[in-house]
Amino acid sequence: MDAAALREHAAELGIELGFTDYRGVFHPTADETLRALVEALGFPTEPAALAAELVRRRFTPGVPPAAVLHEHWPPAVEIVLPERAGPACWRWEIELEDGGRDGGELAGARLEVLERGSGPDGPAVRYRWHFAAVPPLGLHRLRLVDGDGTTVLGPGLLAVAPARAHCPEVDGAAPRQWGLSIQLWGLRSARNWGMGDFTDLAELARRGRAAGADFIGLNPLHALFYAEPAHISPYSPSNRLALNPLYLDVEAMPGAARCRALARYLGRASVQAELARLRHGEWVDHRAVAAHKKRAFAWLWADFTAAGGADLERFESWCAGQGAWLRRHAAYELISEQLYARHGRLLPWQAWPEDLRDPDGPEVARLVARRHDRFRFHCWLQWCAAEQLAAAAAAAAGMRTGLYRDLAVGADPGGAEAWGRAALYGRGARVGAPPDPLALQGQDWGLPPFNPWVLRELGYAPFVDLLRANFAHAGALRIDHVMALQRLWWIPQGLGADQGAYVAYPLHDLLGLLCLESRRAACRVIGEDLGTVPDAIRRALPEAGVYAYRVLYFERDGAAFRRPEEYPVQALATVGTHDLPTFAGWWAGEDIRLRERLGLFPSEALREEEAVRRGADRRALLEWLRDAGAWDGPEDPAALPEAGPALIRAVHRALAGCRSALFAAQPDDLLGMRQPINVPGTVDAYPNWRRKLAVDLERLFEQPTVAETLAEIDAVRRRPPA
Repeated sequence: MDAAALREHAAELGIELGFTDYRGVFHPTADETLRALVEALGFPTEPAALAAELVRRRFTPGVPPAAVLHEHWPPAVEIVLPERAGPACWRWEIELEDGGRDGGELAGARLEVLERGSGPDGPAVRYRWHFAAVPPLGLHRLRLVDGDGTTVLGPGLLAVAPARAHCPEVDGAAPRQWGLSIQLWGLRSARNWGMGDFTDLAELARRGRAAGADFIGLNPLHALFYAEPAHISPYSPSNRLALNPLYLDVEAMPGAARCRALARYLGRASVQAELARLRHGEWVDHRAVAAHKKRAFAWLWADFTAAGGADLERFESWCAGQGAWLRRHAAYELISEQLYARHGRLLPWQAWPEDLRDPDGPEVARLVARRHDRFRFHCWLQWCAAEQLAAAAAAAAGMRTGLYRDLAVGADPGGAEAWGRAALYGRGARVGAPPDPLALQGQDWGLPPFNPWVLRELGYAPFVDLLRANFAHAGALRIDHVMALQRLWWIPQGLGADQGAYVAYPLHDLLGLLCLESRRAACRVIGEDLGTVPDAIRRALPEAGVYAYRVLYFERDGAAFRRPEEYPVQALATVGTHDLPTFAGWWAGEDIRLRERLGLFPSEALREEEAVRRGADRRALLEWLRDAGAWDGPEDPAALPEAGPALIRAVHRALAGCRSALFAAQPDDLLGMRQPINVPGTVDAYPNWRRKLAVDLERLFEQPTVAETLAEIDAVRRRPPA
């Protein structure tokens, strides 16, 4: 393909022809990258074939596979009709979500001719059809039927979305909200089995509510890999539609109180000693915790099925209402376990025997039939997890927002979600980010991207399914890397993270569906908009009622920290995140020393530059605190080598005074912990996703710095902003 034609067609497919980096320098996309991404999107790279395919798609008669209308915008969709007949031969029909129907003669509609061309069925005309009235909010089905009913075009999704997501109006005189942001696995308690669980979450909600908190922020709760518990990153899950069963409180599961095998197991002194060791350890031992819980799950399942009764009926009824995702997830876990036992390691589904790679294929169906009890066991784990998460949400019901969940930007390429809908993903491409100050070589997250062309052909059903699964039992949902609604950095197979390109997504459609599902669930949406954010999405998100994500470290006016009164109202403000150093670690420069030990600085000069910048940042922070009226201590940061309780309280009190509707505090920061949760750019060099909180849940709110800081936060948030 010649370079000019390649660039023209790539742009038509939504592949951006270059990007501007954090320094303002434009980088054109290399032809090699463009060619690879055309192929990754499922299109031919030969010029004539690609041109013909684009024309075929543009002039194939039909309704769009998905069209999203906004309630306050002029409603219109594009349709294609054979030229020989024209609109006079067609009727339109809309099947409404509530079961009602609407319809009429297409000839009487207002049709605007957009273009004429030749498709697979001969000459065709593309029209813009302007509706006389907007259908009600919801997900409807649109079809066209010819005069004698022999030809039907469609159906396609016709979604009608509200203008804004669930975004309660923020009254300037009303109290603003605050909450705690935690990693569930990192909660200590006197009763858990070595990692935080749903019962701990319920208890944290009760204690947080008593302290005045309005929400509990969580890491993604997505299912990881049951066969291999060492795969622990919540941001590289197996399935974002499913929950991680290791968050189950074994002793609160159905029948646990009467299970004799479990009672005998817990009655052994050696088991109690091991559970105590896991409970008191500084780091979560995911393998050991999983080994204990898996034994218990097996006994409880056997008792559950033998007992029958109302619980079994409720489980069966729940399964019947879940749809294809549950069947595929349980089948994946079944196959994954079987192959793990055979090979001694986790195999991505691409390495499975070929006849098991199709989730809807006959061999998978035969295996499920042969191992039906184990298949149902994995369904049961999901039911138990959903029940316990619902109980935790009920414990948070007295809060104004409740649970604040997190939706990861993608799923592991070898996991259940990717196996369940393999055709949905870009072929041989991974998601990441271009070079920026925190990752000078770019980032490769190893996650497969949704193919936007396939996503639209599927009527956006996978996107809606994800939203519904993660809005469940939540009052707020954080969308990780919310820029993915408009574009994602795709990295072709075999190329480095700095050799990728942005691929466009249908922002108008995805944002409309997000607003619709948010309103249905009465759930706020927080868009994690850190990094390179396009102007279009900066404008679109606030208009759609999506809350921004504002992190203290990044909120600057030049070298100075942004004043609290300058923070946007429609935002969540926080000191740090799971990917950043704790406040005490940042203040002491522990993160710089750690990155140096791990070899994450490309050069000594860059390390020295970072250290000098940190010194200036500490001084700027003290100036910010003094300006906010939160600090009357030393002006020279050299007099404060450590972040003591007074400084921790001052930082949280000052930021809590910002105008933003939501404020989140991390217990890690309140406790003055210095070790980070996660060090981006590392896999095994640092024990990511394992570090626990320093104190048990039962004593957390009794710690003087925690109790005093939370009381100050609560008092500040209850006052109208300055």
